Amino acid sequence: MTSVDYVELVPYDEVWPALFEQERARIERVVGCWVEHIEHVGSTAVPGLTAKPILDILIGVRSLPEAQQRCIEPFERLGYEYRGDAGVPGRLFFRKGNPKKSHHLHLAEVGSAFWEQHLLF
Repeated sequence: MTSVDYVELVPYDEVWPALFEQERARIERVVGCWVEHIEHVGSTAVPGLTAKPILDILIGVRSLPEAQQRCIEPFERLGYEYRGDAGVPGRLFFRKGNPKKSHHLHLAEVGSAFWEQHLLF
């Protein structure tokens, strides 16, 4: 028998924007000088939308190689697990939450295809 992965969807929660702002402040404290933008993206960023209850945060950097050198350890101190590009070239991916994932961080170069696509989505 194999395990089955599933996606949990929940009604929109009005606390998500406040949780994003709290996490943005934590991120800015540890790596603010290395990032250009911090954006709330994904389904929890759309008011009223049924969503996966995971905050997706897109962080814009000038240089992905520089961010890889400078940001991994500070994010790990905030409880994030570094996952490399997690199969998606053009980003660095981190996740947090145990056992249930609660936050995903996506670092990408501002203006890159990954950055533009995720802002548009």
